[in-house]
Amino acid sequence: MRNVYTVKQVNAYIKNMFTQDFMLNRIYIKGEVSNCKYHTSGHLYFSLKDESGTIACVMFAGQRSGLSFRMQEGQQVIVLGSVSVYERDGRYQVYAKEIVLDGAGLLYEKFIKLKKELEEMGMFAPEYKKADSEICADSWCCNGTNRSGSARYYQHYQAEKSICADSSVSGTGTGGWCV
Repeated sequence: MRNVYTVKQVNAYIKNMFTQDFMLNRIYIKGEVSNCKYHTSGHLYFSLKDESGTIACVMFAGQRSGLSFRMQEGQQVIVLGSVSVYERDGRYQVYAKEIVLDGAGLLYEKFIKLKKELEEMGMFAPEYKKADSEICADSWCCNGTNRSGSARYYQHYQAEKSICADSSVSGTGTGGWCV
């Protein structure tokens, strides 16, 4: 008689194998951030990728207090974490404990240096700032059925001239003219 296992048993066994692997319990992984999402629960979900692959990652809210920057798409980072299996989905992922910038840190330093130089030149002084209405005097809106969103937009930006065009946004008769 063959041994037959449930999905839950197989996923638990695989997770146990990951847990017993010393290297996977404390591993540094370098990669580029993609699909970065800050969840309302406080957790941070993202992927690390390089030229040959991608791995899913999560940093739980309790670990995020040590994160000294806001992660964004395309940043090069080094993640300290452990690799394990998320049993419900049967997929492995990195559980991040620490994340540091790598590579993009130089670009960030250049940005801060330039910002400081511009501040010293007075480029961020109040007399150089423009009101939103100076930047966006006219406003266009291409509408489906949600007019309340458009009304809030006009109130917020207080456009001097607002032009609204009704449009079918899906189905037959859309015409393709509203982009």
